[in-house]
Amino acid sequence: MRIRSLAPALAGVAMLGGLPAWAQTDVITLPERQPGAVETDPAPLTLGDVRYSFGGWVKLNAMWSRYSDGDVSTPSAGRDYFRPNSIPATASDGPASTHFDAHAKDTRIWFLSSAALGELSIGTRLEMDFRLSDQGNEIVSNSYSPRLRRAYVTIGPWLVGQEWTLLRNHSGNPESLDSLGATDGLIFARQPQVRYSQGDWQISLESNETFLLHEGSRQVTGDGLVPDLHLRRNFKGNWGDASVSGVVRHLAADEHGGGDVPADDSAVGWGLSFGGKLKFGNGDDLRFMLTAGEGIGSYLAIATSTDAVTDAGGRLHPIPVANGAVAYRHLWNRRWRSTVAISGLLVDNDTDLTGTGLTRSVYSARANLIYEPVARLLVGFELLQAVRNLENGLDGEHTRPQVSLKYSF
Repeated sequence: MRIRSLAPALAGVAMLGGLPAWAQTDVITLPERQPGAVETDPAPLTLGDVRYSFGGWVKLNAMWSRYSDGDVSTPSAGRDYFRPNSIPATASDGPASTHFDAHAKDTRIWFLSSAALGELSIGTRLEMDFRLSDQGNEIVSNSYSPRLRRAYVTIGPWLVGQEWTLLRNHSGNPESLDSLGATDGLIFARQPQVRYSQGDWQISLESNETFLLHEGSRQVTGDGLVPDLHLRRNFKGNWGDASVSGVVRHLAADEHGGGDVPADDSAVGWGLSFGGKLKFGNGDDLRFMLTAGEGIGSYLAIATSTDAVTDAGGRLHPIPVANGAVAYRHLWNRRWRSTVAISGLLVDNDTDLTGTGLTRSVYSARANLIYEPVARLLVGFELLQAVRNLENGLDGEHTRPQVSLKYSF
């Protein structure tokens, strides 16, 4: 693993005992509040028995991306966000490539409603952003299509619709200027589901899509017979919050079921995850997430690994995977804060079946400095360095300094 250039920045953040006087000046007096808190609309619109509100943010990102072993084309998600599988890794040490990109695709908006349904409360959420790189342009207008992120209805303890998977604990996500965050170490999946919550326990049935590697090609079969089953236990106190969650999956490929994969087999996938946030008396916190299992590659690191691989007889073999992230967030004062994070992914490929051109591991480190001059307005700088290792011994490095401005409304 070759993560070198970020070391001075990490050491500097760790050794810095405070910020210079100009950085500590309170230009505008604000009431005390938790830095980074997202404030909701205090006066939603009421029509009849239904209350409506909306929110979101406008965000501009600018970044310089350097790849040590090749190039990444544009437009592509890998140029806009940290996508572990997009880091080139070739037999030579070059040619390296460096690019500048800027976009406002992270701009987001959501609409909420709430009402009473007898003794139950009923609510809805519809959320969109503009991240579809393949449905836009970077010439003349920089237009991008709206994209559905979340869309669900809640009725009492039930949630029905598209939402983040229950396996993921958002409290464990490091604060990052990259909206996808430390993706190599996190769970990342939003999907249709039915969820039930009771006290500290939650259970959900979520959409099942088997992601296969078949003869070197990554394909989605669409042949699963039952939804993924998730179970989660939450813990919360003055110390922070945490959760333990698990999933059991039915992986399937049916050559007669309308899928594109000429295989006929099924297998069981499973995963366990532990994540959360520990709070400290000075306002700092430690965030963490650790996940491991077999046949859950599509849940981790933006599907850097597939769920399973087929053999010559068309049988499915779930692929073992594990990933994790840990981050420390420090509040320098009411307006300045920093996060230092490390994360990584490990994939245990059976190279006799998968070949040696696939990702074996990805590691990354990042450090940032965020300034919040007034509530809801953030300006920040972040430095990321990552390395991707292949099963054949090749690797490639990725370095990205980024600046962002975000205003939440």
